[in-house]
Amino acid sequence: MTRGDGVGLVAGLVGVLALCGPATGGDTGAPPEPEGPRGDTVRIQVMAIEAGNGGACDPRLEFLRSRLRRVVSYRSFRLVGDMQRDVLWQDTEVFVLPHGTRLLLLPKGREAQEVLLQVRLVDGRRQLVDTIVRLRNRGYMVFGVERDARADEALLVVLRAED
Repeated sequence: MTRGDGVGLVAGLVGVLALCGPATGGDTGAPPEPEGPRGDTVRIQVMAIEAGNGGACDPRLEFLRSRLRRVVSYRSFRLVGDMQRDVLWQDTEVFVLPHGTRLLLLPKGREAQEVLLQVRLVDGRRQLVDTIVRLRNRGYMVFGVERDARADEALLVVLRAED
């Protein structure tokens, strides 16, 4: 799929829902704890990172650099977006990422020290990711999308939730 700005987006996912830091995945079988009152929120941080093999690592990402290099094969990382929002439980929040890609996040509940989060990544009309993850409270999770396989670069999305 090619956009008017000449940037292609390949649906090939790089390290889809790869764990970065203390996040976990998998189903424990237990039902989620009920959400708090309607006004209760979860703080969600979304970082958009351009990954490639040329250039230096953005100093703002130095704390994540070694973890990112373990889960993706890129050498350089540049922070292109960092958004934090308090999101109501059971409400969908839309984060607009570079090149018009949209990330829709729906906090579904809590289970032990984890936040259950529905994650949808959409490029135009094309849905690239639609899944529910368990993200350890204050942990990080990373996934990415190759924008153009020939360009040897990707857009990484790092999620963090704090309940």
